[in-house]
Amino acid sequence: SVIPQLDKILLEEMKNNNQVHTGMLPKLENAFDATTHDVEVMIGHALSLEKIISGQAGTRIVHAG
Repeated sequence: SVIPQLDKILLEEMKNNNQVHTGMLPKLENAFDATTHDVEVMIGHALSLEKIISGQAGTRIVHAG
């Protein structure tokens, strides 16, 4: 399922509950790293690009801190 917004706290909870699989971990860690450099990160299906840009689809990665 799509999570509208993801922060580090939720990511840690999901990792502890085995809800995030190995292949996604490096992608998410890199996404969080990018947010520390004032980059907005959205993750979603490439075919939904317009919906992702408008906020109607995808997951927004939020830097908390």
